Amino acid sequence: MLERFNTLSAIVAKILATRRNAPDMITSSELSVIRDLIILLTPFKQATEEISGDQYVTSSLAIPIANLLQKGLEEVKPFTEFGVAVQKSLLNLVIAKLKPLERHLHLAIATILDPRFKRIHFNSALAVSNAITTLSKEIRLEHRRRGQLSPELRPTTTTIIPNSENSSPSLWSGHEKL
Repeated sequence: MLERFNTLSAIVAKILATRRNAPDMITSSELSVIRDLIILLTPFKQATEEISGDQYVTSSLAIPIANLLQKGLEEVKPFTEFGVAVQKSLLNLVIAKLKPLERHLHLAIATILDPRFKRIHFNSALAVSNAITTLSKEIRLEHRRRGQLSPELRPTTTTIIPNSENSSPSLWSGHEKL
């Protein structure tokens, strides 16, 4: 809605200027605040659309999206004081609410098992270690249950880059840098 108003603001101003009892048009400083809000909230819109897929599994996206949201917010340079205050508030909320997702064992395992992400979006080495240890134990238990020998422990070095054709370039551009 803000994007549409920003796009049509010149036309709305002309229409309001021709009407006698029309409300006042917003000021240019208020329009600058709207532009800052659009810039700051666009990654959240993209993240919401990405994580809201009902045709594919999204649990492995939680940790990477939280990390990319934080990095994206840190890189944005708002033009207004209000934009700077909103940016700080959003950053604090992302750190407080989304960063603890790394410690969620099932989400960490899902992210590590996703060949697009592996360990690159983790900030906590302890979270990675716990997830890999748990995953290794589960694999060994399953092999024993089936009567097979346990697999050799070999570190993997292959990295698969996600297909960026279907993803949003601004949200996933931080992933491509990593």
